Amino acid sequence: MKQGRKKMVLPEKGTVLDEARRRMDWVWENFDQLWISFSGGKDSGAVLSMAMDAWDRNGPFTDEDGNETRINILHFDDEFHYPETVEYIERIMDRNGDRLKFWWCAIPIKYGLVTSGLEENDSKYWYPWDPDHEDEWFRQHPFEEDLAERDNVEIVTPEHELIDKHGGDWKHKHIATRLIAQQAVERTMQLVGVRTSESLNRHTALLGTGDWRKGAKERWVDTKYAKDIFGEDGRDFTSGHPVYDWHDRDLWAIHEELGWDYNHAYDKFHQLGWAPGSMRTGNPWGYMAVQSGDPQDTRHHWAEHYDEWIGRHAGMDTAFSWGGDAVGPMCPEDKTWEEYTALLLNNIEDEHTQERMTKLIEGRLERHYDTTRSKLPDSGQCEICSLSWRHMASSVFEEVYGIRTGQS
Repeated sequence: MKQGRKKMVLPEKGTVLDEARRRMDWVWENFDQLWISFSGGKDSGAVLSMAMDAWDRNGPFTDEDGNETRINILHFDDEFHYPETVEYIERIMDRNGDRLKFWWCAIPIKYGLVTSGLEENDSKYWYPWDPDHEDEWFRQHPFEEDLAERDNVEIVTPEHELIDKHGGDWKHKHIATRLIAQQAVERTMQLVGVRTSESLNRHTALLGTGDWRKGAKERWVDTKYAKDIFGEDGRDFTSGHPVYDWHDRDLWAIHEELGWDYNHAYDKFHQLGWAPGSMRTGNPWGYMAVQSGDPQDTRHHWAEHYDEWIGRHAGMDTAFSWGGDAVGPMCPEDKTWEEYTALLLNNIEDEHTQERMTKLIEGRLERHYDTTRSKLPDSGQCEICSLSWRHMASSVFEEVYGIRTGQS
């Protein structure tokens, strides 16, 4: 039978909390090992709290000999943590030392850098824990912290025995795949705190899975990092998003109702007047954070750390002060974004680059008009393709000046 377009499996009648509990109980019934991707933020924290509640209802996971096993927590350390994030993670470790094992990854994974063009090692990226730039690290290495003394924490570096054959192509998904694949038992589940209400991209991605779960045969076995371990049939590995249908109001109401602990950096975000959907605990050096002006706001609550933040990368003081105006294209007052895009294209000196960028713009326009007769917005976002002439200008601007704006 020809497979048609997948549809998201709608929850049965019940609250989002009821449905999340049902999903977690299903995990306990059908899997022997659990991994949770945990950043210390509100969404992954909610998944971890759901897992602890499910443990209380169903008991621990056990191995083939009937011995209790811990839940594996996968945490990527990018050097930056708000003080409240550290305190939150430490509280979790203290409360659940016999239930959780943290895989603390301190690996030079490639991150986009908003002040591109000013770094010596790479104009568009930066790498936390880069051994060649140890003097620039934001803080001391986890091996030098009290963290390394905990018996429920394993610090993962590029030299770790489970990933040292990886080849150095450091991306989150590759490291996660490698770690999980080499520790996985026959029935393994990974849970991720992704919600459809966070962004259109995440909504679309989750709709594409057709369910809150995604199986190994669909995704994992196709990667060169897991195929040799999981085998052609993928074994029984599944990833899932148990709180995918929660809105911000659900998340915080459930925290209050059940008395869950959380990262208290969010209290300060609330005091700053940020909307719930704009609250992020990630590092402040990326495109979204700088464009929104978040770092400039946070200096009032973390004044003692602000100088350290701007000192991590060249040009961050200007970027934090001016936000998106410092890193993106500025359209002249007498031109539209469409006219400014044409001006940028005409100013590209290299003919090959100019031809390539022209084809990129023409291709985007063609896809836009394949789906709608409406004119592409000049600065606002198209409801169909999510693009505008401002996005077009940003793409050309990035190519011409080598600056990542995060707007393209």
